[in-house]
Amino acid sequence: MRSARLALLALLGLAPLAIAVRQATVSDSLGSPAPAAALDWSELSSAGFTAFAQRFAGAGARATRDEQDELIRVALSGEGEIPTRATVLLGLVAASDGPGASPRARTGLLLVLSARAPVEGRENVGRTIVAARALRGAAAEDAGLRDDLLALVSGETRHPDLPTRVECAYTLCEAGAAREVLPFLLSVLRAETPDQAKSPRTWERITTLAWVKTRAAEALTRAARTELRFHPDASWAAQMQEANRLEALLR
Repeated sequence: MRSARLALLALLGLAPLAIAVRQATVSDSLGSPAPAAALDWSELSSAGFTAFAQRFAGAGARATRDEQDELIRVALSGEGEIPTRATVLLGLVAASDGPGASPRARTGLLLVLSARAPVEGRENVGRTIVAARALRGAAAEDAGLRDDLLALVSGETRHPDLPTRVECAYTLCEAGAAREVLPFLLSVLRAETPDQAKSPRTWERITTLAWVKTRAAEALTRAARTELRFHPDASWAAQMQEANRLEALLR
């Protein structure tokens, strides 16, 4: 899974994509049961899939409705490498022509997040992280999508996975909604420090926070247009000082 996750991070910044999957018969209802077709890209090694997606990303073509439906179906089928690959491809389709393109693919990405499925093990977090990241361009132009993402971050039915919530918050920061997610991201930065009472956590306590703290700091630093000073392994005093600085810049 490590190779697959590295591929996800590299591929999401790429532009258009042509998807050449084996033709499958799917219904218009994404919720109806149908066996997933054996997709050529699902049988590749991690390195082979990376090359496959890079070729598609450079091709500038489109995915048909049926192809997008099949990718959505696979992406929603559960955790693991194959659903994560399908989400990577959906993200590339959604980004093919900027915010106005591929609304069906964007809908599929939001469905992956809106399922609010618990992530069983850190190695399985890739699918939802990819989906949140891939919606950045669309969120900047779509107020309804920003509301949906905010509900995943801080709503009563927020996503059960903390890294996914942080990545949705990062996407909202990039879309100009940093103030809306500032309280949540500050709670991540202050977690497990003497200042955590200032920003109470809204998740079950965990102690493996380096990644989410780093992402939260990066999101707020970019929103504040300042230099990144936060380090998750720094002293409590340094972490608290940086959280205070970012809060002052963004209030």
